Amino acid sequence: MYILQSKSEADRYLSKDNVGKFTITIRPEKATKFPDAGKAWKALSTQMSKKKRGDWKVSEYITDAEKKQSKTAFRIDLPPRAGDDETFDWEKVQKNITESFSEIIAYKEKLRLRLEAVEAELCDCEHACEFFKCDAAHGYKLYAMIRERRIRRRYLKDELRRANAVLDMSYTDIAGGGIESSFREIESQIYTPRVLTELFGDALLTDTKERRKL
Repeated sequence: MYILQSKSEADRYLSKDNVGKFTITIRPEKATKFPDAGKAWKALSTQMSKKKRGDWKVSEYITDAEKKQSKTAFRIDLPPRAGDDETFDWEKVQKNITESFSEIIAYKEKLRLRLEAVEAELCDCEHACEFFKCDAAHGYKLYAMIRERRIRRRYLKDELRRANAVLDMSYTDIAGGGIESSFREIESQIYTPRVLTELFGDALLTDTKERRKL
């Protein structure tokens, strides 16, 4: 199990109140428990501002019973350069990876909410087309509203694809240029009409910018 603990004050932990908001407690047993470190980081990234979450870290929660069982265990604390002159800044790497993935997870959640909102607006526009007959002026206004929201929807979906590509990728793939490859694939996607090819015309079909895949 994992909990969220203050970096500066070891006896400060995060617990959720009745409405699901984080509050501070001095008792680790009262802190909110997470089954794994990933879920703890996700909760911290999506439910606390970037400015504030820098003061917190994910810590493993050990019960009193587990502490008693571990009293007979021994740990060897080696000096930093024991047996080797070469060192690696693990703390820096860990911090960079944690911050990067936390930011992506938080960004993905914002994208999801924005996409839900724009799709709801498109649904209203489509129902307006269904329910009302428009003159030329109102028809063009409705077209412009739909077009603007479709373009915004495409941007949000592409951004979500980028976020998911990074989060779902193995470290081996990332090191091998997998992120760059996935992003190029997203940027080069095209749209080919499924049925109503007459709406696009021969000229547009040769322009890949107008064939963006939905």
